[in-house]
Amino acid sequence: DKIGPIIGDVLVREFRAKHGHELRDLYADRPTTANHLISVMQSAVAWGLGRDYADVNIFRDVKRLKRGGDGYDPWPQWALDLVWEHGPPDMIMAVALGLYTGQRRADVIRMDREAMECREGRWWLPVRQQKTGILLDIPIHSQLEPLLPLMWQVSHLH
Repeated sequence: DKIGPIIGDVLVREFRAKHGHELRDLYADRPTTANHLISVMQSAVAWGLGRDYADVNIFRDVKRLKRGGDGYDPWPQWALDLVWEHGPPDMIMAVALGLYTGQRRADVIRMDREAMECREGRWWLPVRQQKTGILLDIPIHSQLEPLLPLMWQVSHLH
């Protein structure tokens, strides 16, 4: 549905750079969507290269759009207080893990409580970041440590 209006009935073998740029520019107001779409198309055409559907992957050379803004604003204190006072245990744990590890939402969701280990009296949590693939060994913040028993009670966490 996303590529049809731009590419139409053009065979993959007939894709030109203009198709890649037009497709990307169609979502210029949503740079993350545009970049993801180009990545998906790059992977799909790469699959087709070895199967004789395409001769070149034009999507490989389509420049990604820069994402604007300074990222997400931190939660205001009143919102954190609301979670601490009234949130269910799984929400409290998710917010605490994000706040005290500094990891992205996708990485917090994938944190594995079974992988935690205590070394020299301090708890550590290994996390492989989804976006970068980098394996981090995160020390558990002193404010997070009292919540660790809650982490083992929350069934939604790995």
